[in-house]
Amino acid sequence: MKVAAVIADIVKSRDLPDRRQFQKQMEDALSALNSGSAGIISPYTITLGDEFQAVYKYGTGLIRDISLLIAHLHPAQVRFAVGIGNLSTDLNPESALGMDGPAFHAARDGLNWLKQYDSSVIQVFSGGTELAESMLNPSLRLVQGVMAGWKGNTWSIFSGLAAGLTIQDILLKIDIKQRAVYKSVATNHVREILDVLNAADREIQRITKHE
Repeated sequence: MKVAAVIADIVKSRDLPDRRQFQKQMEDALSALNSGSAGIISPYTITLGDEFQAVYKYGTGLIRDISLLIAHLHPAQVRFAVGIGNLSTDLNPESALGMDGPAFHAARDGLNWLKQYDSSVIQVFSGGTELAESMLNPSLRLVQGVMAGWKGNTWSIFSGLAAGLTIQDILLKIDIKQRAVYKSVATNHVREILDVLNAADREIQRITKHE
Protein backbone atom coordinates (compact mmCIF):
# COMPACT_ATOMS: atom_id res chain seq x y z
CA MET A 1 0.00 0.00 0.00
CA LYS A 2 1.62 3.24 -1.16
CA VAL A 3 1.10 6.14 1.25
CA ALA A 4 2.55 9.50 2.27
CA ALA A 5 4.03 9.37 5.77
CA VAL A 6 4.68 12.69 7.54
CA ILE A 7 7.23 13.13 10.30
CA ALA A 8 7.72 16.63 11.73
CA ASP A 9 9.62 18.28 14.53
CA ILE A 10 9.70 21.70 16.16
CA VAL A 11 12.86 23.71 15.54
CA LYS A 12 14.71 24.55 18.76
CA SER A 13 11.74 23.52 20.90
CA ARG A 14 13.76 23.89 24.09
CA ASP A 15 14.08 27.60 23.39
CA LEU A 16 10.32 28.22 23.31
CA PRO A 17 9.36 30.72 26.03
CA ASP A 18 6.41 28.67 27.35
CA ARG A 19 6.71 25.02 26.30
CA ARG A 20 3.63 23.93 28.23
CA GLN A 21 1.42 26.51 26.51
CA PHE A 22 2.91 25.64 23.12
CA GLN A 23 2.33 21.92 23.72
CA LYS A 24 -1.36 22.64 24.31
CA GLN A 25 -1.46 24.83 21.18
CA MET A 26 0.12 22.03 19.14
CA GLU A 27 -2.26 19.39 20.53
CA ASP A 28 -5.27 21.57 19.68
CA ALA A 29 -4.01 22.25 16.14
CA LEU A 30 -3.36 18.56 15.46
CA SER A 31 -6.72 17.53 16.90
CA ALA A 32 -8.55 20.03 14.69
CA LEU A 33 -6.70 18.78 11.63
CA ASN A 34 -7.41 15.13 12.45
CA SER A 35 -11.11 15.80 12.61
CA GLY A 36 -11.26 18.00 9.51
CA SER A 37 -8.96 16.44 6.92
CA ALA A 38 -10.26 13.86 4.46
CA GLY A 39 -6.81 12.61 3.41
CA ILE A 40 -5.57 11.39 6.79
CA ILE A 41 -5.75 7.61 7.27
CA SER A 42 -3.59 7.48 10.42
CA PRO A 43 -4.02 10.64 12.54
CA TYR A 44 -1.40 13.13 13.62
CA THR A 45 0.13 11.72 16.79
CA ILE A 46 2.73 13.27 19.07
CA THR A 47 5.52 10.72 19.38
CA LEU A 48 8.00 12.80 21.37
CA GLY A 49 7.74 16.15 23.10
CA ASP A 50 8.60 18.05 19.92
CA GLU A 51 7.87 15.49 17.19
CA PHE A 52 4.68 14.21 15.57
CA GLN A 53 3.65 12.09 12.60
CA ALA A 54 0.71 10.99 10.44
CA VAL A 55 -0.12 8.98 7.32
CA TYR A 56 -2.07 10.17 4.26
CA LYS A 57 -3.71 8.19 1.48
CA TYR A 58 -2.40 9.43 -1.87
CA GLY A 59 -1.20 12.61 -0.17
CA THR A 60 -4.68 14.12 -0.53
CA GLY A 61 -4.70 17.63 1.00
CA LEU A 62 -1.31 17.02 2.60
CA ILE A 63 0.50 20.23 1.66
CA ARG A 64 -2.56 22.33 2.48
CA ASP A 65 -2.81 20.66 5.91
CA ILE A 66 0.89 21.11 6.64
CA SER A 67 0.75 24.75 5.58
CA LEU A 68 -2.16 25.36 7.95
CA LEU A 69 -0.19 23.75 10.77
CA ILE A 70 2.78 26.00 10.05
CA ALA A 71 0.46 29.01 10.18
CA HIS A 72 -1.25 27.91 13.40
CA LEU A 73 2.05 27.18 15.18
CA HIS A 74 3.81 30.36 14.02
CA PRO A 75 6.09 31.93 15.24
CA ALA A 76 7.45 28.49 16.20
CA GLN A 77 9.23 26.90 13.23
CA VAL A 78 8.45 23.37 12.06
CA ARG A 79 10.28 20.96 9.75
CA PHE A 80 8.12 18.51 7.77
CA ALA A 81 9.50 15.45 5.98
CA VAL A 82 7.04 13.59 3.75
CA GLY A 83 8.02 10.04 2.81
CA ILE A 84 6.32 8.37 -0.16
CA GLY A 85 6.34 4.59 -0.29
CA ASN A 86 4.77 1.40 1.00
CA LEU A 87 4.02 0.23 4.51
CA SER A 88 5.50 -3.11 5.55
CA THR A 89 3.18 -3.29 8.56
CA ASP A 90 -0.57 -2.97 8.94
CA LEU A 91 -1.98 0.54 8.92
CA ASN A 92 -2.89 1.84 12.37
CA PRO A 93 -6.03 3.96 11.87
CA GLU A 94 -6.19 4.98 15.55
CA SER A 95 -2.76 6.63 15.95
CA ALA A 96 0.39 7.00 13.85
CA LEU A 97 2.36 4.52 15.96
CA GLY A 98 3.65 1.00 15.44
CA MET A 99 4.03 1.27 11.67
CA ASP A 100 7.09 0.77 9.50
CA GLY A 101 8.15 0.51 5.90
CA PRO A 102 9.80 2.47 3.08
CA ALA A 103 7.45 5.47 3.53
CA PHE A 104 8.54 5.95 7.14
CA HIS A 105 12.19 5.22 6.33
CA ALA A 106 12.16 7.93 3.66
CA ALA A 107 10.46 10.40 6.01
CA ARG A 108 12.87 9.68 8.87
CA ASP A 109 15.96 9.98 6.66
CA GLY A 110 14.47 13.15 5.20
CA LEU A 111 13.87 14.69 8.61
CA ASN A 112 17.48 14.01 9.58
CA TRP A 113 18.55 15.82 6.40
CA LEU A 114 16.25 18.75 7.26
CA LYS A 115 18.09 19.35 10.54
CA GLN A 116 20.20 21.84 8.57
CA TYR A 117 17.18 24.17 8.39
CA ASP A 118 16.25 26.36 11.37
CA SER A 119 13.05 27.67 9.77
CA SER A 120 9.80 26.07 8.66
CA VAL A 121 10.29 23.84 5.64
CA ILE A 122 8.41 21.10 3.79
CA GLN A 123 10.23 18.53 1.66
CA VAL A 124 9.16 15.27 0.04
CA PHE A 125 11.32 12.15 -0.13
CA SER A 126 11.09 8.74 -1.81
CA GLY A 127 13.31 6.12 -3.39
CA GLY A 128 12.18 7.06 -6.90
CA THR A 129 14.21 9.17 -9.33
CA GLU A 130 11.20 11.05 -10.69
CA LEU A 131 10.78 13.04 -7.50
CA ALA A 132 14.45 14.01 -7.37
CA GLU A 133 14.18 15.51 -10.83
CA SER A 134 10.94 17.41 -10.25
CA MET A 135 10.47 21.04 -9.24
CA LEU A 136 8.42 20.02 -6.20
CA ASN A 137 11.00 20.43 -3.45
CA PRO A 138 12.69 23.58 -4.82
CA SER A 139 9.26 25.18 -5.20
CA LEU A 140 8.33 24.32 -1.62
CA ARG A 141 11.62 25.73 -0.31
CA LEU A 142 11.08 28.94 -2.28
CA VAL A 143 7.53 29.34 -0.96
CA GLN A 144 8.62 28.78 2.64
CA GLY A 145 11.37 31.34 2.16
CA VAL A 146 8.79 33.95 1.11
CA MET A 147 6.44 33.01 3.96
CA ALA A 148 9.24 33.36 6.49
CA GLY A 149 9.13 37.12 5.94
CA TRP A 150 5.43 37.45 6.70
CA LYS A 151 4.37 39.62 9.63
CA GLY A 152 1.20 40.66 11.44
CA ASN A 153 -2.14 39.41 10.18
CA THR A 154 -0.80 37.85 7.00
CA TRP A 155 -0.68 34.41 8.62
CA SER A 156 -4.33 34.69 9.69
CA ILE A 157 -5.34 35.82 6.20
CA PHE A 158 -3.41 32.94 4.66
CA SER A 159 -4.99 30.42 7.05
CA GLY A 160 -8.45 31.68 6.19
CA LEU A 161 -7.94 31.55 2.43
CA ALA A 162 -6.26 28.12 2.66
CA ALA A 163 -9.27 26.86 4.61
CA GLY A 164 -11.60 28.08 1.88
CA LEU A 165 -12.88 31.24 3.56
CA THR A 166 -13.74 34.37 1.61
CA ILE A 167 -12.29 37.80 2.36
CA GLN A 168 -15.59 38.73 4.01
CA ASP A 169 -15.37 35.64 6.23
CA ILE A 170 -11.84 36.61 7.24
CA LEU A 171 -12.90 40.15 8.10
CA LEU A 172 -15.35 38.72 10.63
CA LYS A 173 -12.55 36.79 12.34
CA ILE A 174 -9.77 39.38 12.62
CA ASP A 175 -9.81 43.08 13.47
CA ILE A 176 -8.50 44.54 10.23
CA LYS A 177 -9.88 46.78 7.50
CA GLN A 178 -10.87 45.29 4.16
CA ARG A 179 -8.38 47.45 2.29
CA ALA A 180 -5.57 46.19 4.53
CA VAL A 181 -6.54 42.57 3.81
CA TYR A 182 -6.39 43.08 0.04
CA LYS A 183 -3.09 44.93 0.38
CA SER A 184 -1.58 42.13 2.47
CA VAL A 185 -2.78 39.49 0.00
CA ALA A 186 -1.22 41.37 -2.92
CA THR A 187 2.02 42.49 -1.23
CA ASN A 188 2.78 39.10 0.28
CA HIS A 189 1.77 37.09 -2.82
CA VAL A 190 -0.67 35.03 -0.75
CA ARG A 191 -2.80 33.82 -3.65
CA GLU A 192 0.24 32.93 -5.75
CA ILE A 193 1.65 30.93 -2.85
CA LEU A 194 -1.66 29.12 -2.43
CA ASP A 195 -1.51 28.25 -6.14
CA VAL A 196 1.96 26.75 -5.70
CA LEU A 197 0.88 24.79 -2.61
CA ASN A 198 -2.20 23.44 -4.40
CA ALA A 199 -0.03 22.41 -7.35
CA ALA A 200 2.34 20.66 -4.92
CA ASP A 201 -0.61 18.76 -3.48
CA ARG A 202 -1.61 17.57 -6.93
CA GLU A 203 1.96 16.52 -7.72
CA ILE A 204 2.24 14.48 -4.52
CA GLN A 205 -1.05 12.75 -5.32
CA ARG A 206 0.21 11.93 -8.81
CA ILE A 207 3.55 10.58 -7.56
CA THR A 208 1.95 8.57 -4.77
CA LYS A 209 -0.52 6.94 -7.14
CA HIS A 210 1.84 6.22 -10.01
CA GLU A 211 5.44 6.15 -8.82
